[in-house]
Amino acid sequence: MSTPARTREAIGEQMDGEKPGPSGDAEARPGETPDPAAKPEGARARRWGYPDAMTTEAHTLESEAAPPAPANSTAESTDWAKAAEARLLDAAIGLAPDCGWTGRTIRLAAGRAGLSEGEAALLVPNGAADLVALLWRRHDAQAMAALADVEPRSLKVRERITRAVQARVEAVADDAPAARRLQGWLALPHHMPLGARLLWQSADAIWRWAGDTATDENHYSKRMILSGVLGPAIAIRLASGRAAADEYVFRRIANVMAFEKWKAGLPKTDLGFQLAGALGKVRYGVKPPPRPEGPPPSV
Repeated sequence: MSTPARTREAIGEQMDGEKPGPSGDAEARPGETPDPAAKPEGARARRWGYPDAMTTEAHTLESEAAPPAPANSTAESTDWAKAAEARLLDAAIGLAPDCGWTGRTIRLAAGRAGLSEGEAALLVPNGAADLVALLWRRHDAQAMAALADVEPRSLKVRERITRAVQARVEAVADDAPAARRLQGWLALPHHMPLGARLLWQSADAIWRWAGDTATDENHYSKRMILSGVLGPAIAIRLASGRAAADEYVFRRIANVMAFEKWKAGLPKTDLGFQLAGALGKVRYGVKPPPRPEGPPPSV
């Protein structure tokens, strides 16, 4: 037997505590102050048993009240990343002589630096390769800091390069045990491309400090030659000491200067044009002599 409509209305009044008005909202009783939080006329009626958060108006107000992101959050994130990288690298330098530059080294270093494995993966997503690059670039920065009090324009170009290479070679001395394992890691065939890029970056920093402004092919030849000097010099410093490294640097720079002097004595010719002509002769053969103009000679 169905419950009469009046009985259902009475049950609803008991549950809500208020009698719904014509608009579906609760009306204030005589003598009571209207509730300021009550919904205005025309607002969507609340269904019995459902919270206000289920209504469209509540969702809109919640989304509008969401606090904006702080303006300095990016700067704080950058500062945290730099500080965390430094802590992770410091811990890895102490572990690398025994563990090498491996994923295990990263996990152990993260524990010593107070970082989780997820934070370590965020800082060095490429694993040991990123950690090796961090140490190499730290040595680059230390070399440039050691040259901060030197005025390169007061020196000859040869002296500038010698001074800068010596500073970069000596930057590895404090981390020699870890740097030896780093050199072995970079010597592996599948790590050689990274080693070439890091050497090029070091040579570029040295030439820029020396005041090089070349934008032609000399820009690349200078850095390529200096990379060939810098890599072995670091290896000799770690294996045989400073004196042997300095002697090697002096000899190699003397060789480079002799080569440059020989190159300057060559006749000024367009080597590119000559090379293109030589390749054309190889491809198409020697051009035949031009035919004489006019009618052929009578027999």
